[in-house]
Amino acid sequence: MDYDASSVYGEVKLLLKDMLTDVSYETWFENMKPLTVDNNVLILETDRGSMGCDIITSRFTDHILQCFQRLDYTDLSFKIVEPDSYKPETKKGKDELLNERIRAANLFSRHTFDEFVEGATNRLAYAASIAVAEMPGGQYNPLFIWGSSKNKKTHLMHAIGNHILQTDPDKKVLYVTCETFTNELVASIQKHSQQQFRDKYRQVDVLLIDDIQFIGGKTETQEEFFAKFDELTEKESAKISETDTYSADAADAEYSYGSASSYRSDSSSDEVEDTADAETEAVETASADKDETAAAGKEEKAASDKGEKAAHLKSRMESLKKKKPSVKKPKAKSS
Repeated sequence: MDYDASSVYGEVKLLLKDMLTDVSYETWFENMKPLTVDNNVLILETDRGSMGCDIITSRFTDHILQCFQRLDYTDLSFKIVEPDSYKPETKKGKDELLNERIRAANLFSRHTFDEFVEGATNRLAYAASIAVAEMPGGQYNPLFIWGSSKNKKTHLMHAIGNHILQTDPDKKVLYVTCETFTNELVASIQKHSQQQFRDKYRQVDVLLIDDIQFIGGKTETQEEFFAKFDELTEKESAKISETDTYSADAADAEYSYGSASSYRSDSSSDEVEDTADAETEAVETASADKDETAAAGKEEKAASDKGEKAAHLKSRMESLKKKKPSVKKPKAKSS
């Protein structure tokens, strides 16, 4: 409901005049000036200074609220301010609020899916990233992207965060590098503020960790890192991380995630063609070797079977030759 500040305060003044003594009314309310109604808060300006603001608020709050009740302005509250101290809040547009949330999440607004160059070898990582962005904490959770440097893995991570905030600005998204995470952990230990550190990461809905290989070999950091992942898993938050190298440390990290979905991201067209040709040649060579081996095996087995049959037949023939035929003599006829 839209309220007119002058009309509302005019009605309130009439009731206050009946409720208060003449001295109290004239001292505190006679010259009070209504400024505006901002988000259902009646802003009243007094010329009695900061002490006057405190006195009116402490002594007459109940009286003013009773006036609101009697006038059926039950959704209103009030605020007493000094002259020239009230600065009305400008209503921020949707784009401005979105940009604020993107900055708070440490995201680059220019890194979006629309600006991402899809290639032959990053197509799967791209598709998985879109699936995570459209349903955070769903099918691919956590998502682990790996590949050589300068291949747009960070772009994909920022694109995921930007898409989620554009879809649901109330989601709490946070992008940090693994080095930043480690530095914050060390600082929290030094300053005995571990609880504040844990609370920061516990409340996020989507956590994006860049350069996960940075915690390789750092046992304490890994323990704290995966403790955060466990907490986020319990609340079904989305976790996305990436690494430049799929080393033993990265493999251990992926194993620690549980059933992490791992995808490689590459974007160089030359490398794509070279890799594709090399892989095709390797597959064809392996296939040919396999066919030759199989054919040789069949021939060898056939020869072996034929040799065994010939040897068996020869042995059987020699055995039969050694045996003499038994001739039965005729029985003598009895006379």
